[in-house]
Amino acid sequence: TIDALGIRKYMDVILISEKVGIRKPDRRIFDMALAQLGVSASEAMFVGDNPDSDIRGAMQAGIAAVWLSDGKAWAGSDSPTHIIRHFHQLEDVLSL
Repeated sequence: TIDALGIRKYMDVILISEKVGIRKPDRRIFDMALAQLGVSASEAMFVGDNPDSDIRGAMQAGIAAVWLSDGKAWAGSDSPTHIIRHFHQLEDVLSL
């Protein structure tokens, strides 16, 4: 997916659940990524398309969460930090 979207060049760390043996929304995978990046949760942003494993997982780890919604409505009271419909909108979020 990363290569199909052409976004690998923007990634400093890529963790694959099957390789590290931890699946989202387990906080440990988010903490592992933060440690590899050498940043705190407040300095990070997570982008994902799955409301539960990606977005709520990141938020539970204290990381700003950007939901790639593909036009779907958010369900729940715990809203992500940002909602974008298409990946190219991430540039707008990063410039805030």
